[in-house]
Amino acid sequence: KRGNTVNLNVELMKSYAVNEILRKYTQARLRDRQNETEDVQIEIPLRITKSQGPLWMLVILPISYPTIKPILQIINAKVRHEYIEDDYRVTHPLLDDWDTNSSLLELIVNIHNEFESDPPKVSKSGSNAGKHAKKAFNIEKPKLQDLQSKLNSMSQDELDSLLNDET
Repeated sequence: KRGNTVNLNVELMKSYAVNEILRKYTQARLRDRQNETEDVQIEIPLRITKSQGPLWMLVILPISYPTIKPILQIINAKVRHEYIEDDYRVTHPLLDDWDTNSSLLELIVNIHNEFESDPPKVSKSGSNAGKHAKKAFNIEKPKLQDLQSKLNSMSQDELDSLLNDET
């Protein structure tokens, strides 16, 4: 019974994170998932003023999310940026400090804002600038307001609806 409660909480936290993203990024697409043992995958178009089209970022929530940090990767363009590695995975100081209280939406918004202020450049070579350690940051880690208490205060109907909204 304890294992089921833990699994339910993990699924609720994933659903909450996914629904926050889908509300903010209405063009985002949730990839089909066969069952709860598969990673959740969301494609998010990051609209950047100085770009011709959106930069699509794939967000993967591993099975053990939020204990395990999300994986972010640019999927539609070969671009360079200090937050984009050679394999087009996205890095950020907030990912380095990821924990179960971190907010996925705040992470994505921070990355989007960074790309807006310093847009990724089209890569002519295979090398990206990578590793954000070159820049000094004074970023306060976003805190998700006690998600557990929010979940505990929800009715069973609200919890069921939250889980069903993901599909």
